[in-house]
Amino acid sequence: MAGIDDMAFVSATTFLVTCPSHGYIELYGFDDPAVSHSNGPTSKGIFELPMLQPGCSYSYLHANFYPVVGHPHMLNPISSLERPLFYPSQEDRICAVHIPLQSDFGHPIKSTLLIHSRVFFELDPCVSASSEESQPRPWDAWGPQNTRWYPTDWSGWRYASYGLKVIDTAGQGSDLDSDDVAEVSDRRLRLRDFNPYALATSISDDDEALEAWQKGRVVTESSWIPAGGFFKSNVESHLPYREVMTEELFDLTEVIMDENHIVLLKVVLLLFPRQFE
Repeated sequence: MAGIDDMAFVSATTFLVTCPSHGYIELYGFDDPAVSHSNGPTSKGIFELPMLQPGCSYSYLHANFYPVVGHPHMLNPISSLERPLFYPSQEDRICAVHIPLQSDFGHPIKSTLLIHSRVFFELDPCVSASSEESQPRPWDAWGPQNTRWYPTDWSGWRYASYGLKVIDTAGQGSDLDSDDVAEVSDRRLRLRDFNPYALATSISDDDEALEAWQKGRVVTESSWIPAGGFFKSNVESHLPYREVMTEELFDLTEVIMDENHIVLLKVVLLLFPRQFE
């Protein structure tokens, strides 16, 4: 297990590690040491990332899942329920992997690769049928249909994920898709829901009670990162989602989210004049 940069639990007995020097994500499984005498974690599969141009490398790969594996947090728990309503299963979460890309101006942009966790549980029949456990899974076999890769600079941490939902911010007006999160203060909140049920349920265009921004849109077309200075070939991702964006603008430093709430945080620097005698 050399060259590991980060790790995250996928389930109570499975975890993934990121290996930027090798350009892949590896999945490991283990038995409960309290009831088993196994020799430790065993590899369950390697998921390769897109190939890079000669001389380029993945400098780091940071991964996270929310909610984390464990007992669910319950607000006002109901005695007859073991977990909250709509609590996401371990197979229905988005894994966010932060990957720096080299921009056209030479400075790195912290992109985010959003991965549907179903692929780690062999719930994508195309991947499980075409790959053996001992063989690395190439990006083209597992990546495009299970991911969305955004080369947007999220270094401002104005994003959060929980279950199959991801929230971030977008610019205003013509700046709607701006990558420059550091220079724009007032921004819209943008919620992406990768739940298939959210895609299947549609809102009628004839519903005059809702404005256009409230209805949202379903995104099924592919996202592309062109080949060039970093990737050896074009990178495609097309995991479908429903997107809803607020009309109101917010000035925030960070956003956090759980199954019921979205919390916006704002850092305020208080400067006090120094007194000299």
